[in-house]
Amino acid sequence: MAGAYNLAAHGAARYVYNSATGGFVTYSAGGAYSPTRDITFKGNYTHALRAPSVMELYAPRGSSYDSGNDPCSTQFIDSGPNPATRAANCAKAGIPRGGFQSNINNYTVLGTASGNSHLRNETANSFEGGVLLTPRWVPGLSIQSMFTDVLLKHEIVSLDVQDLMDACYDSASYPNVNLSGQNVCNAFTRDSASHQITNFNDGYYNIAQSHMQALQSSLTYDLPLRRVGLPDTAGELVTTVNYVHYVNYTQTYLAASYTEYGSTAVPQDNFTANFNYYRGPFNFQWQMQYYGKSKYALNVLNNVYQNDTFKQYFMFNMSAGYQFAQHYNVNFSMNNVFDAKPQYPYVGSLQRYYDAVIGRSFNISVQAEF
Repeated sequence: MAGAYNLAAHGAARYVYNSATGGFVTYSAGGAYSPTRDITFKGNYTHALRAPSVMELYAPRGSSYDSGNDPCSTQFIDSGPNPATRAANCAKAGIPRGGFQSNINNYTVLGTASGNSHLRNETANSFEGGVLLTPRWVPGLSIQSMFTDVLLKHEIVSLDVQDLMDACYDSASYPNVNLSGQNVCNAFTRDSASHQITNFNDGYYNIAQSHMQALQSSLTYDLPLRRVGLPDTAGELVTTVNYVHYVNYTQTYLAASYTEYGSTAVPQDNFTANFNYYRGPFNFQWQMQYYGKSKYALNVLNNVYQNDTFKQYFMFNMSAGYQFAQHYNVNFSMNNVFDAKPQYPYVGSLQRYYDAVIGRSFNISVQAEF
């Protein structure tokens, strides 16, 4: 076709029936267009579902110990997506505007947790579009940049006591805040005199809507060293870089929106760069990880925590491996080569910063294949 080096389109649809949530149709459509061999524009749109799990639907009631930031407590009454609404609702509940210190801020309270048989399917509309560059004048180079937009509706969320309190007191419809057929303000109780939390019931609700928009970019460059005049036996260098920047990521509870990006678990910017060298049975990798500036807790005033803002963070890892006698592999790795430590005092995401919290670590493995 004139003006099209490559043109492709695809589409699919599926009908799903679930005895707990009924029928649902999912579908997907997309395509790719390359005006030349060096550049490709592509995009995809998908309408999908996730049915609630058996546990989310039918988990039996059991004991649960929770603590949390009581929105009516002095430290947090001026926080949240709409502090005026929160303060007004706490006043309606008879909780004094100043001086109230909630015990649940500092230690756990005994409550219960259970499933919810009234749950519906989660639904998601997602779009991804972008460009892929593979310039022929730079062999081995590939650059891709994609914009992703995902809107998740009827999101099933496991609400603990803090979530229940936030959903109740941050709602304009207080005290009748209905979620999945239940009034969330009745999911916890207070002592009528002290206003302390005395009981609660954690559970699952179709409470939320999440909207995520992100730019994801990647670069791959494969350079056989013979291209720079070295012999064929010199090996090759392979570089990969993956970068994510969140444009928007919010979760909405009953028209109250909470920011979900910019925390230590989901920093607004992060990238991983791998530099690999291969020569026959030998391989070596040097890795750099970067997490941008972040916060321990979002949606609270800046003066609530003494150390809430975390600086940008770099960590380096390395590994080397060798195969011998065709059946044996020896690998050595060192995580956190420079023993980088997260900002003190660290109370953020352990999953993302695990190697930093542990410190420099080593691993040697030997594998035999027969």
